[in-house]
Amino acid sequence: MDRTELHKRLGKMRLFRELPGALRERTMHVLVDVSKARSVPDGARLFELGDAAGDRGYVLLEGTVEIRKPDAPVLEAEAPDLLGEIKQISPQQARTATVTAKGELKVLKFSWQELFQAAEVVLSPTEMDQLKKGIEKVAWSHVTE
Repeated sequence: MDRTELHKRLGKMRLFRELPGALRERTMHVLVDVSKARSVPDGARLFELGDAAGDRGYVLLEGTVEIRKPDAPVLEAEAPDLLGEIKQISPQQARTATVTAKGELKVLKFSWQELFQAAEVVLSPTEMDQLKKGIEKVAWSHVTE
């Protein structure tokens, strides 16, 4: 998948739909630059409930994941979507769900720390705040689903 197609898919994500144009484009560039495209096989676990390790995140580009939370119905998330963002609003907290590939997936895998460090180079403090608030908004929407 080339950069143009990646940006097209990223633009459909809730996070990027809400960011202003120039900030959206610069953030997409940074995310693509710090990410690695991966294929994930059916049944693979991206996150395990209770896992406290790691700062990885994913952009789900193609496919569907199953989200299992304690005492809640099983949910599904379809591409495009941001995964792993809840730890960004509560970094001390363990993973809140087990996320499993339902069929083969195409994802961008990235480190949140690398994303924020790279973004700080090209975004102003105000834009960084907008980005973090956007990520928080996505996280809260996932919590309430």
